[in-house]
Amino acid sequence: MTAEQTPKPNYSAIVKEGFAEVQEVHEYLVKALVRLLDRQGETDAAELVRSKFTSNSDILNESGIQAHSYYFQLLNIAEEYVANRTRERRANEIGPSADRGHWGSYFELLKKKGVPASELRKELAKVVVEPVFTKHPTEAKRWSVLRIHREIAEELVKRESCESTYEKESCASRIDTLLESLWLNGELFTSKPKIKDELNNLLYYLREVIPATHPKIDARLIYAWKKTWSEESPLEIDELPHLHFGSWVGGDRDGHPLVTAEVTQETLGILRENALKALRERLETLARKLAFAPRQTPPPAELLDAIKDMPSEHNEDEPWRSYVRKLAVELESSSPEQLISNLKQLASWLKAAKAQNVVETNIEPMIRLVSCIGFHLARIDVRQNSTFYEKALSQLMVQAGIEGAENYADWDEDKRVTFLNAELENPRPLAHASTPLPHEASAVRDVFTVLAEEIEAHGTGALGTLIVSMTRSLSDLLTVYVLCKEVGLCYKDESGMRSLLQVVPLYETYEDLEGAPAITSLFLSHPVTKRSLGENPCVSIMLGYSDSNKDTGILASQWVLQRAQRRLTKTAEDHGVDVQFFHGRGGTVGRGAGPTHRFMEALPKNALKGGLRTTEQGEVIAQKYNTSETAAANLEALVASTFGAHLMGQDQETPQGLIDAMDLLSASSQARYRAFLQKPNFMQFYRQATPIDAIEQSRIGSRPSRRTGQATLDDLRAIPWVFSWNQSRFYLPGWYGVGTALKSLQEDNPDSFAYIQENLQNVAFLRYVFYNVESSITSSEKKWISAYSELVEDAELRHSFMDTVLEEHTITQEYLLKLFGKPLSERRPRFWKTLKDREAPLNALHEKQIELLKKMRAEPEPQPETVETLLLIINAIASGLRTTG
Repeated sequence: MTAEQTPKPNYSAIVKEGFAEVQEVHEYLVKALVRLLDRQGETDAAELVRSKFTSNSDILNESGIQAHSYYFQLLNIAEEYVANRTRERRANEIGPSADRGHWGSYFELLKKKGVPASELRKELAKVVVEPVFTKHPTEAKRWSVLRIHREIAEELVKRESCESTYEKESCASRIDTLLESLWLNGELFTSKPKIKDELNNLLYYLREVIPATHPKIDARLIYAWKKTWSEESPLEIDELPHLHFGSWVGGDRDGHPLVTAEVTQETLGILRENALKALRERLETLARKLAFAPRQTPPPAELLDAIKDMPSEHNEDEPWRSYVRKLAVELESSSPEQLISNLKQLASWLKAAKAQNVVETNIEPMIRLVSCIGFHLARIDVRQNSTFYEKALSQLMVQAGIEGAENYADWDEDKRVTFLNAELENPRPLAHASTPLPHEASAVRDVFTVLAEEIEAHGTGALGTLIVSMTRSLSDLLTVYVLCKEVGLCYKDESGMRSLLQVVPLYETYEDLEGAPAITSLFLSHPVTKRSLGENPCVSIMLGYSDSNKDTGILASQWVLQRAQRRLTKTAEDHGVDVQFFHGRGGTVGRGAGPTHRFMEALPKNALKGGLRTTEQGEVIAQKYNTSETAAANLEALVASTFGAHLMGQDQETPQGLIDAMDLLSASSQARYRAFLQKPNFMQFYRQATPIDAIEQSRIGSRPSRRTGQATLDDLRAIPWVFSWNQSRFYLPGWYGVGTALKSLQEDNPDSFAYIQENLQNVAFLRYVFYNVESSITSSEKKWISAYSELVEDAELRHSFMDTVLEEHTITQEYLLKLFGKPLSERRPRFWKTLKDREAPLNALHEKQIELLKKMRAEPEPQPETVETLLLIINAIASGLRTTG
């Protein structure tokens, strides 16, 4: 058969097979759910599920609500399971380049582009990626529920290989048992989880999933390389990209008063203990695999010398095994660097003994794991608000007797910087370590002391950065340097003052992102920053997606983030510094979500040059990491797209046509969005038209939903903001203002509108943003938007807002169709079917939620029974929509 005769891969057939398989797996699980409900005597709930929610559901009791929720959860499990299977099918039938955003596809694209393999080897080794688990309160399910989900997914995998009737019935019986446990377990948190609870849950992913997943990620990379460049030598271990993990659990104290210095100290200890345990277990497993007899595989003299003091009966009979056991025994007194060095030495000895395959299969994955998790599993960031640091410094200044210290908050920027610079020339602290201090100063000194003690005992490996939320000036960053000086985190040597930990600005609001380049330039010019960054400087800058969207709308938010990155990259280049952007993305479009590779490819040129940090928040953690197969796919996409998007975009400047069009769209959409939020009595409309008051009573995270407890828009965190709009099917943060902006662009600047139409598919930023907007507005539902709006008691107020919402909704849908040419149902059938499969059961839940909101709000005090049922419905709707906030 000639090349011309070779049949083209049938992507559509694979998609259809995936649809059919999801339906088959879901029906299999739903039948098990119905059997359970019948056994439990829940006949009404069983009939609801059996009829696919077409039976009378006017009166929903708790069992019926729970049945809805589990129906959705089983659908989500089926979709995840089939997604993994479909990925394998594509790879088998089409090849490793079939999955866009993964290694094979980027290697193929770069090969066609003419990039030599020798250059790619060098670039691969430069890649540094660090997902940071934040545990923000968007995970509505109890962790015991997530564990059962994981076990059901594992049973589905086992079901694939069942051949005999006995095996099939045994598998069905195990799934019945898991569903029974799920039903009896209950879904709601009985109380708000504590930080230690969140840490214990996170430990599963860090200690169990990541170590099992890491070898798969490397293996897929090595396989894709071999398939793309079969004539090239295989990749060496030192040519592989670097993957690490971070965590905010026990470190993020921004608006979270329960994260104390003691909590941070305990968290560091628990992470270290679990990292050593994970490594020790794997070293013991490795030792058993190296039970080589010395007669068959003679050990070198250096190895024998290393184990001569080991009290082991295996020293003479199994010296290779004894050496690895020695490494396990000495873990506590070792370091990650020393362990890697010893493992590399072991690899060298084994290669000399012609055990190359043993090295590649057993030793090198161990080296890579140590490089990944160190002795800490994940690096802890300490995040605090700039205002908190400002108060802490003012209190220390008062203690030191500095004139006007109590009014430090009112000092202008020049006066502040002058004072801070003077302090950074003087090594003495402002207060003696034993001096009692007010709350803010004491809290900062205490946590910085914990960090200093950690560095003294174990080095900086377990610590990330000091992130300053709401950075709005140079003084916000220099303040942290001065506070670090109190405990020796900032110290003076012969060259001057330097910091042991990097201070990182977090630019969050639209205005802060606009001002970020100027602040960053001043910060990078500062001598303390220069000395602290060292010889190969790479500065970390965090970008907030949630707050910029909340206060300015989706288009203006995405464009100001894009513009800020272009300008910040140029600023860093001007200072001879690489920049590693830390993207504070959430799980919804309104908080920066979207397909990983699309997000990466939409970033401006060189925005990935310094690698990537990105948050993995709340429910996203379970969705992406609940099984090793799903985790491997998501991490591969994260690392591969960091590498591929950077190289593919190196010669691509931001088109002027895009700048012209987006500047106009950003301005008009922002004006429309802000006008909506600034309408009189907006908060009254918002609080009555959404279930925000019920959400604020939920127990889905240890952190409060408000920063200071005030019932204002500014004080409301972005997570409950998005969560409440999604629950009421407005999805407003993901689309509002877009239609008006597009309409204005077509009328006033038709050339720019035509540019967007013509380049929607080939300019990555446009594709990413408008696909996400389309996803949001398609997930919204006018029927339920109108129904929830009826909760607004003042009819005039209701009509004032709803006329605007419905008008904008219609215009946005109209103009998205003009851009895309065809409806979403034709272009994105998988996404469309996912939505439609959920609609019927969601309808009854929305209806019941509206009924209960009316009841709760009519009660003098919310009654526990009403609130609990509402929380069940919130969870069920979140399961159906696959998102909270």
